[in-house]
Amino acid sequence: MAKSNGSTSEALTVNIKDSLLSRLERHCQKTELNQSQVVSLAHKRFLAAEMALDPAFWDAVYDKYEADSQL
Repeated sequence: MAKSNGSTSEALTVNIKDSLLSRLERHCQKTELNQSQVVSLAHKRFLAAEMALDPAFWDAVYDKYEADSQL
């Protein structure tokens, strides 16, 4: 387990089709990110999109912003 930004991480093996892998490699070169960073970011965005499907999530977000007088 490696330490990164104060949190722990764990190695993970992922199978990616060759056609997508070549696109991932080009994206990494363009953005100066490594493959692990791109996959981690994609995972976070996926989880955020899943959470956003739950109306209770939005109620909590709206409640927080109302409490902070930002909405």
